Amino acid sequence: MNPSSSRPISGPPRIVEAYKRGWPRLAVAGRVRVVATALRYEFWQDERPEAFVRFGTPSWVDRADRASVLVTCEGRLTDELDALKADVTAQDAARFAEVLAGRGSISDRYARLHAMIAGPTPGAPA
Repeated sequence: MNPSSSRPISGPPRIVEAYKRGWPRLAVAGRVRVVATALRYEFWQDERPEAFVRFGTPSWVDRADRASVLVTCEGRLTDELDALKADVTAQDAARFAEVLAGRGSISDRYARLHAMIAGPTPGAPA
């Protein structure tokens, strides 16, 4: 599988082929709502990766547009992947909403222990 930053978007041949066959079939159904969804896993400051998700604007795909469905959806997905990459690269947590949190990292545990012993470390998580 290629990284999400490679263009044109590609993946394992079976998945790409299913994707190419699936969109026109969905468009034949009449009208389908489509949301481009970008996923990215990154290591920011800790030893555990963080998952980032960006959802595009929902849009409708009509039967009459079936010839351009794949190109349109690939373009929207590319836009979302590029925007997500920019947000993640900026490492600005304010651009994201935390939906699910796992266990704290070793760095977080150390900061809490240090705060109990010597007082809070400037810039450390609470």
